[in-house]
Amino acid sequence: MKPLISQVSTNRLQSDRLISIGLLPQTADITLTCCENYITKLGEQGHAKSSCRTYSCYDKQEYLMVGDKLYSSRCCLTCSDKSSWSLSRLIELMPISIETDLAHGDLFISHKDIAYFGFNNNEKLVYLFGYEMCDNENIFDVAIDMIEHLIKNGYMHKEYLK
Repeated sequence: MKPLISQVSTNRLQSDRLISIGLLPQTADITLTCCENYITKLGEQGHAKSSCRTYSCYDKQEYLMVGDKLYSSRCCLTCSDKSSWSLSRLIELMPISIETDLAHGDLFISHKDIAYFGFNNNEKLVYLFGYEMCDNENIFDVAIDMIEHLIKNGYMHKEYLK
């Protein structure tokens, strides 16, 4: 059976990308906190010596805390608090429906893609736009791609943007 290891929220690089494309940090629902003094590195996994928040840093490496185990993620540049978004928050930020030249479309989400579909004047289903997972991505990357597209094309709610 494939182990079930879920990413709780955006990692540091994903969070930085969301902020750089114009999303307000105040829209985040999680804070990434580094507590490098509490981690003992044991290869790819370690054990916390003391209680840690969702994420921790050690040797400029980011770890995801799952129970009492740490799973290595991508490198981070500094050890400090950072805004982070859960997948449910990213989905909540996306408009439920949009209006394009082709059709009125609604948000569709699966395990591997996020897209907008609608019906045209002939009542035929139309794919408006969307993103799917590639080999090096996860669903958080797909959600960020979609949010970036929504921002660039003026579909994102203005109150969520800088």
